[in-house]
Amino acid sequence: MRVIAFTIVVVAALVFAYWHVGRQRVDVDEDVYVVSGWEYLHGVFIRNLEHPPTAKYLFGLAEVVLGAPGPLGPRYVAATASFGTGLIFFLWFRRSVGFWAALITAALWWLTPRANGIAWSDPGSGVATRMDRTALLEPVMVFFAVAAMYAAWRWINGSDRRRWFWASASGLLLALSVTSKVTSAVLVIAIIALPILFRRWSDLLTGGLIAAGTFVIAFVLLYAPVGFERGFLHMLQFQTEHSTTGHTIELLGREYQFAPWWANFVYFSQGTSRWIVLVLIIGLVAAFVFRPDRLVAYLSIGLGAQVAFLTSSDVALAHYYYAWMPLLIALAGVGFGRAGWPARSPGRRQATLRVAGVGLVLLLAVAPVVRLGAAVAHARPAGIARLDAELRARGVDGGTILFGGYNFVAWKPYFFPRGTWEPDADDITAVVQGVDSRFPMKPGVSSFLRAHRDDLEYFTVDELQVWIPKGGALQERGGVLEPSPARTESTQSH
Repeated sequence: MRVIAFTIVVVAALVFAYWHVGRQRVDVDEDVYVVSGWEYLHGVFIRNLEHPPTAKYLFGLAEVVLGAPGPLGPRYVAATASFGTGLIFFLWFRRSVGFWAALITAALWWLTPRANGIAWSDPGSGVATRMDRTALLEPVMVFFAVAAMYAAWRWINGSDRRRWFWASASGLLLALSVTSKVTSAVLVIAIIALPILFRRWSDLLTGGLIAAGTFVIAFVLLYAPVGFERGFLHMLQFQTEHSTTGHTIELLGREYQFAPWWANFVYFSQGTSRWIVLVLIIGLVAAFVFRPDRLVAYLSIGLGAQVAFLTSSDVALAHYYYAWMPLLIALAGVGFGRAGWPARSPGRRQATLRVAGVGLVLLLAVAPVVRLGAAVAHARPAGIARLDAELRARGVDGGTILFGGYNFVAWKPYFFPRGTWEPDADDITAVVQGVDSRFPMKPGVSSFLRAHRDDLEYFTVDELQVWIPKGGALQERGGVLEPSPARTESTQSH
């Protein structure tokens, strides 16, 4: 029974992690990390210094192994990190809590959605329904963070000399996590609290010094290629200024420059579904009701540190909640495991009722899991990823593409250097309107599109609206967009 259940969950996890991973459109931030990783592996440290380098080292290494720059290799890194996080949970909790708690925790991590703070969309839309299927920094950060917490647990619970190895491993892994993204730095609070929870004062001193020394050495070595001043100090300055100036977000129909404290909770609900939120909350409560112990306290301190850090920040983006997901799922898994399979065997009827109760709660997660599976199965290029093929099918295989309502970093992976925001570019062969209200179409362009509907071929590519001039191309004259005479004459001569 256990072998069958474990095999089914692992196979499903591998499918959810890797199947069709190359088909999704390039994420807004993903291209920056992918390009940075390739450059870092070739000794160029200029781009994206506002974030630490380790995850980008790994992305670049994957690109080098595959022999070419691009998102596929880095996506394999992110997907492998995500799968590894679930595997650590299984190994950790199987020993500490029991098989079923370990499997439930791993399954909740492996099989549930964690979208980029966006409500569920059509499975064929190409939008990534799991952040860890794209090359973001969070999946790598989270893997090393969970591994560091597991190593610290082995350190405190060890009784031989190997515990010093685990203390050192915890410091190294936390350094790898923090130098992937600094959000996980707050987990040092939980690791410091761990020997205090066990009243292991000598371990707090000796093991703490070993872990701290390993952390510092690893941190310095990982930052050495970038340069401490150019890398770490620049990152601190940038992030401080970022917090001071805020970041424009649209939340529940309103625009905010400084994120409200509850912003990450909204993104959490949108990115996972209300059913998953309900399941995790029930599991979290169960962890504090059914035999709460030092493990629950340890995980809670880490989760509390992450939640407090993220909700106190004036900047909240749609993917930030990912940082608290592993420890929330871990606590829920422990809660469900202890609720359904208590330490002392109850009567047969009570045991059946408890297992059935846990099963009924977990059934609430089935619909989101099925939808995630459908999204993975039907993943395809969409929107901006399809646009070039659609233009070529209509005879547009060159010229400049004028964008409006679309972020530069979103169209750059597909149309750099052909794309532009400025209507004064030469030889405009298509006008594309997206749905990002932060980058509206220039007024002159909008009025031209309305006034010359009969001179333009109009079609849509998923959420994009596209206009192609029937005369061949457009250009700006005297601040007014109009057909290009040269291209028009060329077209007529043919």
